[in-house]
Amino acid sequence: MAREDEVVDTSRRIAQAYVHLGQLSSAILEYESILQRRPDDASVLAALGEIEAKLGFTEIGLRAARLAFAPLPDRRRRVLDDLRRMQGNTTLKPH
Repeated sequence: MAREDEVVDTSRRIAQAYVHLGQLSSAILEYESILQRRPDDASVLAALGEIEAKLGFTEIGLRAARLAFAPLPDRRRRVLDDLRRMQGNTTLKPH
């Protein structure tokens, strides 16, 4: 296994442990570190969507999940851009 794969796998396990412990903010940070290396990782995007939904940000969570399963690169890019805009929106409130 390449070093890069080992780093990502370790980060993924750490993030999953944080979720299990209920430390969702730490899990988000760990998953985001994976996205720095692999921005199109569907499993990470889906996991982030689940966390966002747990935190009450259902619209962001649904968009992240939709991104994870979007089959076409152009569609994924549009959904990802939309998601990033939403996450940067300081007026966004949990539902």
